[in-house]
Amino acid sequence: MVGSDPAGPFFQEHDTAGRLDPTDAKFVQSVHCDYGMFGCNWRCGHADFYMNGGSAQPGCNMASDLTGCSHNYCKKVAVDSIRNEGIYQSWQCNDVDFTNAVNPTTATMGYHCSDQTTGCQCVWTSYVPPFLV
Repeated sequence: MVGSDPAGPFFQEHDTAGRLDPTDAKFVQSVHCDYGMFGCNWRCGHADFYMNGGSAQPGCNMASDLTGCSHNYCKKVAVDSIRNEGIYQSWQCNDVDFTNAVNPTTATMGYHCSDQTTGCQCVWTSYVPPFLV
């Protein structure tokens, strides 16, 4: 199961029965693009991928984020991950700062993600497809 920038507003008060959670499937992958605005600000998968630190996606700014620019960026990278197998490589990062790698081991984000991937994962992208840096 994949959570594409799982909703945050109005769901933070719900227990795990009312929102995405690792118990929802054998493997839950969550991709965070708008952490804390439209997207949730908590881990909700076995593997949680934070695109560009989890917020402020390339090509988006504060004004465009009010209309969901960073939140919608997640859809673009999800489609791109299906079209281009293994395109998004991540590295494990800590829970506090989603920009600092703590483990050089990489994992694939998106459609081709292994169900053995766990923890916080960081991915850096650009604004234009393919969204690689």
